[in-house]
Amino acid sequence: MARPPAPGRAPDRGRGDRLPAPRAAHDDRRQPRALRAAPGCRATTGLSRRVRPWVSVPDVNPFRRFGRLAWLAVRAPQLPPIDPQHVGRVQRRVMLGDIDELRHMNNGVYLSMLDHARQELVVRTGVWARLRAAKMYPVVTAQTITYRKSLTYRQRYDIESRLLGLDDRCVYMEQRFVVEGEIYARAFVQARFLRDAGGTVPTDELAEVTGIDPEHFQVPEWLHEWAAHVRLPGTRQPAPSEWGESETA
Repeated sequence: MARPPAPGRAPDRGRGDRLPAPRAAHDDRRQPRALRAAPGCRATTGLSRRVRPWVSVPDVNPFRRFGRLAWLAVRAPQLPPIDPQHVGRVQRRVMLGDIDELRHMNNGVYLSMLDHARQELVVRTGVWARLRAAKMYPVVTAQTITYRKSLTYRQRYDIESRLLGLDDRCVYMEQRFVVEGEIYARAFVQARFLRDAGGTVPTDELAEVTGIDPEHFQVPEWLHEWAAHVRLPGTRQPAPSEWGESETA
């Protein structure tokens, strides 16, 4: 005969009908499928009560980036060409790997999306083919972005890109994140063009190669002032990191 259970103890149901152990509170299998940690993301823990620990944080995913580059190489040349003076538009949607623990698109992802939009623009304008024929390529030297509204999971948005103009050193662009005609974020980008063999391409030579007339574009004066204020010394000049004794811990 089986002995009665001890006081305060549940009866033994036997091995065959034993209840399963409860899942941990952070087990993302208990959460909606759309918000579980995805490959290339890590689930966060130790967050505040307002932020769920199972929301994934975007990690750097090289496969996704190279996938976009492959798509750009194949698809972009087949899209309708764009005049360099016009605004280029790229349609995107916020994916699971783009959001952070606050459940909106991570601020760093915005910059990556701007990069892809610029690449598509230079391809569709025909500028990229001319640059590669001349063995030139662009690099970003400075940029500033202002965030106005958040982009959330699966939300569709457009990236609008426009060439602002050239000066004696760089090229300037304006880019916007737009949802149904409303600006959610805006960025200004400064880029410089280099040679494969080394060295910087003067903007007058760049205008000759690309066929872009600088007279058709006017760079705002405040953008010139901003570029001058944020400029760092050249690569052959010293650039020590000095904060001052009163500003260091």
